[in-house]
Amino acid sequence: MIIPKGTRPEFSLYYIGAKVLDRMRKIDSERDAFELFENIKQVDANYSLNQHLMALNWLYLLGTVSLTPEGRLRLC
Repeated sequence: MIIPKGTRPEFSLYYIGAKVLDRMRKIDSERDAFELFENIKQVDANYSLNQHLMALNWLYLLGTVSLTPEGRLRLC
């Protein structure tokens, strides 16, 4: 699923993760996962909430995003 075969690249976690990171840099504030998804969806999102959450999990495992004690996302 990180790099799917036979599917458009826009559905890979690499692409979605890059969109999430780009948007987080532009808004420059802490958001929860659902606020971030709604923010991205207004601008340019062609993927599901499930894919968004998988990308956030992947970014968390990579150490590029972290959680605040309140459960909000921030860039590392």
